[in-house]
Amino acid sequence: MDLRTLLATVRALLCAEGETTGVAANGVRNALWLAMERFIRFGCQLAGHVIVARSLGLEGFGRYQLVLTGVLFLVPLVDGGLDALTPREVARPGGDPAGNAGRLFRLRLLLGLFGGLLLFLGLWGAWGGSGASVVALIAAAAILPGRALEVLEPLAQVTGRVVPYAIMRGGAAAFGLAAKGFAAMAHAGLDTFLVILSVESVGGLLVWWLIARRSGVSARLGTETVQGCAPSLLREGFPLALSGFLAVAYTRLDHLIIGWFAGAESVGIYGAAVQLLAAWGLVPMVLYAAATPALTPLRGSPSRLRAAMVSLYRFAFVSGVLASVLSMAVAGPLLREVYGGDFADGVAPMRILSLGLVFSFVGVVRTIQIVIEGLSVQHLYAGVIATCLNVFLSVWLVPILGLAGAAWSTVAAGAMAAVGAVFLLPGLRVCRETMLETVALRKGGLG
Repeated sequence: MDLRTLLATVRALLCAEGETTGVAANGVRNALWLAMERFIRFGCQLAGHVIVARSLGLEGFGRYQLVLTGVLFLVPLVDGGLDALTPREVARPGGDPAGNAGRLFRLRLLLGLFGGLLLFLGLWGAWGGSGASVVALIAAAAILPGRALEVLEPLAQVTGRVVPYAIMRGGAAAFGLAAKGFAAMAHAGLDTFLVILSVESVGGLLVWWLIARRSGVSARLGTETVQGCAPSLLREGFPLALSGFLAVAYTRLDHLIIGWFAGAESVGIYGAAVQLLAAWGLVPMVLYAAATPALTPLRGSPSRLRAAMVSLYRFAFVSGVLASVLSMAVAGPLLREVYGGDFADGVAPMRILSLGLVFSFVGVVRTIQIVIEGLSVQHLYAGVIATCLNVFLSVWLVPILGLAGAAWSTVAAGAMAAVGAVFLLPGLRVCRETMLETVALRKGGLG
């Protein structure tokens, strides 16, 4: 398959199915706007981290990172896997997008309030009332229930309002960066930066929801509606939630294992390499956000869905290879330029980790297929296998190879999650057959 065929199939994938939901007809535009919004948010967050670190110093920034870590660990469990199911549910054929979004909003809000309470109590207990005020901790905890407003993204796609949504969220990130800059110039403390973090994370979504109330998303907690949709969604979402938690856990465990065997400085060097490669994570995020609503209407037509998934797998593979090659080429100068010569030892693991971008890109397409086909429990099994492999290899290889051992462990775990588990687990037969068709390079049409 040459580049012209690839572009044609991707264009057909994103543009040919618009009669059902109106999402796919503008898929290319939606994907570009979502990519721009995420690029702005990531850039602002990265620059904001530097500002916060230099302003608060080592101890203050450590407490700031503690809040972020707490949020990171709780997000998969609090979301209950509904973050992965939301695009499919909102774009369900013959459904009511606004009504579905409203039900998911209410359910995710209840889960988020519970998670926010846990985060507040955990931070308060860890700090013993020192380090941040009650108001600042409440603001940080508000990030979790605020995630309920994430249902607005697929709803914006379905209703053709991606452009104002992207502008609003990108604007909130820019506001957060500017606010951090002014706070740093004013020598503000941890409390101020935690409040800014909450506003940056939730503020744009909240303003957009207030503007888009006519879409039908309600803030009222309708218990009858929640009770009607919660059991089935939570049963399906629970394996996805555990998979997300395992993904976060093994990423953090990598750092802990490096710290145990190689010391804190090695953790910092490895973390710098991981942070730079995290920029490529924007591509899978946009791919999932744009493709899941577009492909959900094809669930009733297996042949058309299979053809679309083949095209998407090919697109992800080619994109992943290009990202890997580019990252390996610029790893040395990029790492030294951004972090300085002290981080030169991170070049080798960064190049190794670059190989894993292929599996990251292909893995998100596998996740799209799993969600659309309703195979979320298989996603959990794949996550358990990949997590165990990553931890085992890290404990074995880090004492021998150092940071390179951790990098090879991560790449191996990514390959297992994205591809290996598909051939090990009988329940992922549909993914296996689609991958084999992709590798066979058969011509797949979309209609």
